[in-house]
Amino acid sequence: MTTRPNSNIEPIHCHLFVPSVQIFALSDTIHFHVQLTGPLSSLRHFLPPPTLEPVASSTVSTKFNKKRNCIPPKPTIRVFLLRQITVEVRGQKAWRDRNLGEGKLWPLPPGASSVNSPHWDSQEASLDWEGEVRCRENITIGGFNAGKAVVKDFIVLALSPPNPQTSPLLQLQYAHPIRFVTDAWVDFSVPENLS
Repeated sequence: MTTRPNSNIEPIHCHLFVPSVQIFALSDTIHFHVQLTGPLSSLRHFLPPPTLEPVASSTVSTKFNKKRNCIPPKPTIRVFLLRQITVEVRGQKAWRDRNLGEGKLWPLPPGASSVNSPHWDSQEASLDWEGEVRCRENITIGGFNAGKAVVKDFIVLALSPPNPQTSPLLQLQYAHPIRFVTDAWVDFSVPENLS
């Protein structure tokens, strides 16, 4: 994630790990791993600590009785499947994007590290998530290239800070090409002791 000019923070490096085969059946569940690395000061701009915001109590209406709740601003970490359909007619290209499925993510606990350094805000740290994504059941056709009609599929990582308009970090969207096929690969080899 790059930063705004004169923001005085370092960018965050984003890593999306997917299976190296990169060809999947429409029925496959694709497992992935997301890692964000950078100085703690930069990561705090993406995942700030919870803040206390006043919330008016509905039971008592006095101006001194305010209930405080812990409401952290939430960043968006999203992994999804995207299909891009491109058609060329008389030299004019048109395309449409279609969401094929939303990923599910869960955070991994951070590794044990020492934060006793006087400069621990500038130390490198990492945040990790695991997840999985699959096509919706109504998707029945894989990608193809028929000259004037092309269907391409991608696994997309989208990151957005809690307050995109004011954050020193800029939003990021990265699309990694993959291929979908209609049938899963099955190993039909016969074990040696049975032949």
